[in-house]
Amino acid sequence: MSEVKNERFCRMQLWAVIVLMLSLFLPVGVLSLPAQTVMAADNKVEEWTESEGDENVNVKINVTSKSIAIGASYGLIIYNVSEDQRVVFTSSDTSVATVDETGIVTGVANGQTTITAAVYTGEELTKKLRCSVKVAPAALNVRFITPEVVIIQGRRMALKSIFVPYNCVKDVTYYSSNSKTVHISTSGRIAAKKVGVAYVYIILPNGKYDVCKVTVVSQEDYDTMIENAEKASEGQEEN
Repeated sequence: MSEVKNERFCRMQLWAVIVLMLSLFLPVGVLSLPAQTVMAADNKVEEWTESEGDENVNVKINVTSKSIAIGASYGLIIYNVSEDQRVVFTSSDTSVATVDETGIVTGVANGQTTITAAVYTGEELTKKLRCSVKVAPAALNVRFITPEVVIIQGRRMALKSIFVPYNCVKDVTYYSSNSKTVHISTSGRIAAKKVGVAYVYIILPNGKYDVCKVTVVSQEDYDTMIENAEKASEGQEEN
């Protein structure tokens, strides 16, 4: 075992001497190892493989799925692209949706397609990002299922709505007349922040809208309302 160690030590010393001698006679940089190789502990040269996507791990797309109406457009954004990179957009079915060189997707007809963003570093393809796009008719009208709701302070609930036609793209904007009392999310979920009244609007791109009156009450007031309603119901049954 000691002979093997001595032999390895001698080889390492010999290698060091050769490197030193060559460095004295060769121009700077000639002796440098290839960029994609490293020296292992046993002096063997091993290939260094970059982890897949390591260089482009932060290159991302703003959405991976999107529904757009026929004739409408939506812009895809690729984040963290370096100056030496370029992005090429393609659509798997241009009869459903097209995409231009800047990532603007336009709905053509009902259906499903995939938009691919190919990221090139020089001429090398380094990453592919995809977005599934569904194209459907635009919504013509909308209304809340319940025109008025009562909710306890601190609670949350979703405001359900009906669209015409039923298979349309549900591209809407929600708005609360009093966000300090009722907050509305982009998905139509309300949060009762404090006691009071607010009007929540659901608005289509064509200007059509509907309104829901939201009344926020305390737990005590809510219990009283329920109790009074039960008494009124019992009185009607007796009559």
